[in-house]
Amino acid sequence: ASVEQVCAAVASSRPEATLLPLESEDGAIRSFDYGEYCAAFGAPSAILCGCGLRVTPGTASVVKELILNADRPLVLDADALNAISASLDLLRKAKFPPVVTPHVGEFSRLTGMPVDKIKTSMPESALEFSREYNCVTVLKSCKTAIASPDGKLSVYDRPNSGLARGGSGDVLAGIIASFAAQGVEPYDAARLGVALHGEAARLCADDLGALAMLPGDVIGYFNTAIKGATQK
Repeated sequence: ASVEQVCAAVASSRPEATLLPLESEDGAIRSFDYGEYCAAFGAPSAILCGCGLRVTPGTASVVKELILNADRPLVLDADALNAISASLDLLRKAKFPPVVTPHVGEFSRLTGMPVDKIKTSMPESALEFSREYNCVTVLKSCKTAIASPDGKLSVYDRPNSGLARGGSGDVLAGIIASFAAQGVEPYDAARLGVALHGEAARLCADDLGALAMLPGDVIGYFNTAIKGATQK
């Protein structure tokens, strides 16, 4: 669901995708009714919102509508979080704990904490945020902390400089949403998504080099990462 220009680009490269143009007069995604959304997509198994979204009154309305009404797993990334930065209490009103995937800069904007402090206390910061706002938090930097509102916590600590590019987080958010859509519980979907994304990125860096790899290249190594994991 995006503006027509984005839908056209996706249609040309991903013919399997189902598309819903939602464009407002200012060229951003327009607000919509959740019932309309589900009718258009045939009740999606999971929802990912935020990648390339922009922050406008309309997109803020979209995020609020999804948080308050989605009755299935919800992953909020990038501008979906920026759009509700002044109203984080909305997260507590979600029907299921949403998965939020901020990098340290976004987390700083959400919480007011300095980036340096966040980097030195990532597990604790992620866990505190999850408990306060009843969500699964995927807090990203060179390592990633994953926390749940009921106190589960894990840390993925395999840095890869090839992931320090815009778009890497979008790939990760999509992977997490894909596992959630298959019925994996949100915390486990986040933990599994982070680990397999990291492994695919390692394979990609070994092959192409961390300096040259792009976020889209990582996707091509994901099947190999899954195959390797299932054989262990």
